[in-house]
Amino acid sequence: MALEQDSGEYRPGRMVRASQLAEYRQVENGDWKYLVFDKNTDRPRMPQGSVGFCWQSQKGQWNLEMKDGLDGAEIEPLLTFLANNDGSLPVRFTEFAGERVFKRGVPVKYMETETGEKLPVVTIYDLLDYRLA
Repeated sequence: MALEQDSGEYRPGRMVRASQLAEYRQVENGDWKYLVFDKNTDRPRMPQGSVGFCWQSQKGQWNLEMKDGLDGAEIEPLLTFLANNDGSLPVRFTEFAGERVFKRGVPVKYMETETGEKLPVVTIYDLLDYRLA
């Protein structure tokens, strides 16, 4: 998941899509194929079977498998960046029930998009892990 800057603060943004990386720029329905960080290659990969695969012209890749949808290579998802990160950023969270806002550091990796932008990304696990508070 990407972090977005809002008034000088970081907040959780959108899931990272295959169309954002040069490697996957040409894949059909790339806006609907989401990425995971691969432990083996230390880079984002496109697992086969996300929603974009259901509507592509090539059939038979509908089942979610931890294989890259481009080359079939095995993917081992990196669930947390705690031990392998490029630093941490303070992320703003809103607790809507209590109408409170708080910040805490979340480990990030920087991903270079196809436009050359260095995008801070986090795992959803790290974003939700209360023990990081």
